[in-house]
Amino acid sequence: MQKYGILDTEGNLFTSSKQIDGYKPVKYAEIPKRFDETKHYLLESEPIDKGDHIYIGNELHELAIEDDEFDEDLF
Repeated sequence: MQKYGILDTEGNLFTSSKQIDGYKPVKYAEIPKRFDETKHYLLESEPIDKGDHIYIGNELHELAIEDDEFDEDLF
């Protein structure tokens, strides 16, 4: 479902499923091809007004799992 949004003066994004006056289409970055959910996690970046749409990128981060944190009983 298409989302529409508007940014306020502080950069907060307000969204709607309907086209409201002043709201623009919201476009999200694609998930990086090298993303591996067993090794990485994604965070959304701050929304950017690109004029005709609002763009939300993503940030790829490495998971930090230490051996002593692994609980074999969970699997």
